[in-house]
Amino acid sequence: MRHLSERAKSFISSYYIGSGNKVSVFSKRINPPFEKVKEIYGEELERVNKSVFHESAQKVSLSLKQKAAFRKRLRRENQIHFIKQISSLIIATIITVGIFYGFMALLNILEDIFKYEQIF
Repeated sequence: MRHLSERAKSFISSYYIGSGNKVSVFSKRINPPFEKVKEIYGEELERVNKSVFHESAQKVSLSLKQKAAFRKRLRRENQIHFIKQISSLIIATIITVGIFYGFMALLNILEDIFKYEQIF
């Protein structure tokens, strides 16, 4: 009796038929993204990263009035965005219902026309 370890192992590549049946398509090693960025850009990448880090690291201190004004402006922008979303939802609903009723009216008109033609 053969052991499981002695039995021929079937690989996933033996079942896959797509991509012209090329094993290299699905069995190659996955490269992490941006693996060669440092090789390509080198010192320029380090210089850009340092300048971006220093610019973003500077902390801006705001007074209480500035913070209150900022919060008020954000709250107002959120309200405007919410009103726009609700109004667009209402308009879309009205248009959809109008199209539905228009279609139903057209079907009723066509039904009346075909009933009239069947009488003669």
